[in-house]
Amino acid sequence: MTTWDYTDNGLDTDPLIINSITATPAKPQPGSPWKLAIKATALEVITEGAWLDVTLKLGLIKLHQKRYDLFGCLGGKHPEIPLTLDGKEVGPIEKGNVDMTLALDLKREIPPAQFKILVRGYTVDEEDLLSIDATVDFKTR
Repeated sequence: MTTWDYTDNGLDTDPLIINSITATPAKPQPGSPWKLAIKATALEVITEGAWLDVTLKLGLIKLHQKRYDLFGCLGGKHPEIPLTLDGKEVGPIEKGNVDMTLALDLKREIPPAQFKILVRGYTVDEEDLLSIDATVDFKTR
């Protein structure tokens, strides 16, 4: 079966602390939807202008590397990163608990390989926001 895991490389002082990421289904399958429920804590207000640098790697090869506006993702402007704030309007992220959902439709053509996804987030002031490394292994279908 496909396996996945993530590591939160952020600091305890980062403005957005990732508390957990839960996948449904627990084992992603090519050609199927895959939802990631992200529970986080905002230590400060996160405002427009924050961004995410996302890199998708297969071994040492970078398959995709792009900078995304965080609020553009939350507002549906980047369909490849379908991220939503659960139960809240898109706008500044206030201090406190933050629940987000990343709802992906995995392509049927995903090869049996292990992929790494690196996500680095930054505030409008170019300070660290978050840091996550994830691995999704489709080799063991």
